[in-house]
Amino acid sequence: GEAGRGVEMWVRGGEGPAVRARGAGGLRWGIAVRLSRVARGAGLAAMDHPEELEARRDVISGERRRGMAALLTRDGLRPFRSEGNFILIDVSGTGRTSDDIVAFARNESMLLRAMTAHRLRDAFVRVTIGTVNQNDRFLVVFALAIAGGPQQPPPSPSIPTTPSR
Repeated sequence: GEAGRGVEMWVRGGEGPAVRARGAGGLRWGIAVRLSRVARGAGLAAMDHPEELEARRDVISGERRRGMAALLTRDGLRPFRSEGNFILIDVSGTGRTSDDIVAFARNESMLLRAMTAHRLRDAFVRVTIGTVNQNDRFLVVFALAIAGGPQQPPPSPSIPTTPSR
């Protein structure tokens, strides 16, 4: 549409900070964020395929709703409504800290984010919405993390050994 062309012309025309704009499929760039050529190219390519953006947004929205519904059934959790590709979860009612849960997930080769760097007390975790399989796995690992285990020990790094002579 017209909005997409206007954003495309502006973005291609300048190396300076991007300004919040809406294009095809609701694609947005943040206010005064410097975008690399790669990021601008990716954004412009995405705007050329609004049907793919819409399909991806539908998947993320559906998975976010499914994840929220599952989290709301767990005692001690307070997930916050989201319109983005992540869910913020208050875990203070579980008796676990965000660091406990993030460390548990890390040992399961899963990345969660403790929100202490964002001035939230040690009781908030953020999960990014992924594929159906990734989200299924998150729900299992997260349930184990707030219950306190069981957990597999992290894999030990394989170090090639040479026989001593």
